[in-house]
Amino acid sequence: MKRGKILLVFITLIIALSFANSIQINSERTEFKQGETIFFTLQGNIVETIKRNQIGFYEDHVQKPLTYDIAKIEDIYYIYAITPYSVKNYSLKIKDVYYREQNNFIKSDLEFNFTTVNQTADFYIDKGFLITSGNITLNIYNNKDLPIAVNYEFENSTKNLNLPSNKLTELKIVTDSNKFTKISPLSISDGNTNYQIPIYLIKEFNDVCGLEKLSKPR
Repeated sequence: MKRGKILLVFITLIIALSFANSIQINSERTEFKQGETIFFTLQGNIVETIKRNQIGFYEDHVQKPLTYDIAKIEDIYYIYAITPYSVKNYSLKIKDVYYREQNNFIKSDLEFNFTTVNQTADFYIDKGFLITSGNITLNIYNNKDLPIAVNYEFENSTKNLNLPSNKLTELKIVTDSNKFTKISPLSISDGNTNYQIPIYLIKEFNDVCGLEKLSKPR
């Protein structure tokens, strides 16, 4: 009996470790505001490149037309989306992910469940990552009925930007002095809504070591 209990504990531990090592979609939160840029990451020993058409956002079993994109920067897949203006439960699904784990080749669907709450983000960004060899250009949309000011910080430089109400405003940052291929975070905040997005700066556009661009950021 005692030996049987030890064996049961050992099997349980093996199963637990197996689940712990399983590849999964990651995010800092499971609840998001409406009209918010949301972020997910995925990493592991992925054998086949994950493409944009493998990704979908669903309400129950119905796919929803969210704005989203995916790219692989170095060893991490980055996914972003802009949440709808409604309180709902959603699922991010990635179909047919082919990866290697514990010397086994596995193809499976991945899923991450999240909720949009009864609150609207002050603003959203139209990109959740950026891959560029030149200047940084993205758009920020003010969800509020009043103008707001945001602060943005990039590579030890902090500046302000005024956003008119309910409009897109272009943010452009000159990076001509960049001399190395690297990842630098861009932080944008108005005190209530905060974003930090990865900017992959490459010295020249054909310097793509460690980069697989899966779709052109919009």
